[in-house]
Amino acid sequence: MGCEPAAPKSNSGPSPAGTPVSELPHIAALPREIMQSAARALPAELAWFEDEELILSPAAAAVCRRVAATDFSSTAWHLDEQRDADDIAIWLGLGGSLIADFSAAPQQTRIFAWLMSPDRTAAQHTLKNLKGRDGRWVPTSLLAKNETFLSWLDDSRESVNHEAVLSTIDLGPVGFRFAIRSGALPSYFVLREADGASAQVVLPGNSPVWRHWLSRLQALTGHEFVGITSANFSDLGREVLCGGTHKDLAEVQADIGYLGVPILTCPIELDGAAVPTADRASGYKQLNAPYLNLPAADWESHRDLLPISLSLLSFTADSDRWELMRHGSLNADVLQQHLHQFGIAVDVKTKSRLEISNYVGDLVAMFPCFCELGPRCVAEISQLIDTRSFAAGEMIFQAGDPADRIYFVVSGTVAARLKTDVEIGPGQFFGEIAVVHEKRRTAAVCGTQPGTLLVLTTHILHRLMEDHPQLENSIRRCAEARESQMPSGST
Repeated sequence: MGCEPAAPKSNSGPSPAGTPVSELPHIAALPREIMQSAARALPAELAWFEDEELILSPAAAAVCRRVAATDFSSTAWHLDEQRDADDIAIWLGLGGSLIADFSAAPQQTRIFAWLMSPDRTAAQHTLKNLKGRDGRWVPTSLLAKNETFLSWLDDSRESVNHEAVLSTIDLGPVGFRFAIRSGALPSYFVLREADGASAQVVLPGNSPVWRHWLSRLQALTGHEFVGITSANFSDLGREVLCGGTHKDLAEVQADIGYLGVPILTCPIELDGAAVPTADRASGYKQLNAPYLNLPAADWESHRDLLPISLSLLSFTADSDRWELMRHGSLNADVLQQHLHQFGIAVDVKTKSRLEISNYVGDLVAMFPCFCELGPRCVAEISQLIDTRSFAAGEMIFQAGDPADRIYFVVSGTVAARLKTDVEIGPGQFFGEIAVVHEKRRTAAVCGTQPGTLLVLTTHILHRLMEDHPQLENSIRRCAEARESQMPSGST
């Protein structure tokens, strides 16, 4: 896709007063080479290059000095204070990242999330070295203004009721998975699929502070969006055990602030009264108090407690049907009742990841093609893969279907329906031929004995194969061997 980073800028005439980045304090959370990559897309008023050296404007240099001098393990900046908001926008433009209290309004839930630069190199640094997730495999979500998001929609693939979207956003912060217009975003931020590309956006509802900040971000840096993902891990792999993304300010500071990553808060209220900025740490703790003693298995079922994440909706080819992909801030019943007035039905497609998270890593490790990648990679794949049960006689896919997934048999058996059925059992995978060759399925696969499958999307598989040649070789060898056995077709 388009929108690739711009070439380095340089000044042919006299340069304005600036500071070479080599003269600024070292910041572990933003290495200089990362800043150089991100600065290529910034306006010349903020950063430029002289003889291949990055020069920062006085404003940009001041932000770097301020971040370097701040101890975020005990200090937070505030989105509702103009200087902090502007400095954070410039920091992101330079390739930095931050942990922010993402909320729609004072009465909405408190959800901390990790925001990062839209520069690919900078975002990858954040995801891999700070958050602890290898972002090369999957793109992050995007944080943008409502109107920006609507301009990205591909109406030729999904007919979307814009009025219903805006009305849903009025309910609070929410995420959408959608078919994206060709060329609207850099390829790093899209999911590669059989029938086109899709992306995932997180919208801040009608929060005035977030809408103002997004406008300032664009005015200062030229960026219309930033990356956003949950804030549940730090570089040391420590997880705050109060519900994933659902933390209070002190926990965020202790877990991530020590890395030198800025922490940003939003206005909060208790009993209808605004909490002063100096008291926000204790305010978050009070807001989270009802949640702390709730067993993890009960999180999704308690509508009366603050959620652990944002709800994620997905559009479909049918304009009258949306899908709820993840429970969170907006309960399924609330969404179904609200969207009914627009003639839209909501199909609940969520599965409790809490139930499978304890053993899915063991399931992934049982396949040699994954196991040989090492335990860290197995753990990462475990977070990316889905499970699916099937019954005897159930059709997994039909000939002619898009090749958008590869399947790994955990238990039970399936059969590829050719002139002679080919049985596939535990420890084997199928669907790889059409995926490798990027074509539609040429044979149907049906369950013969009930069991469980692990399912990996085409996009993630291609990312994995790019990063791990040994996995690509394993998949391709299997595809070639199976093709030689199946002259009548392939799966």
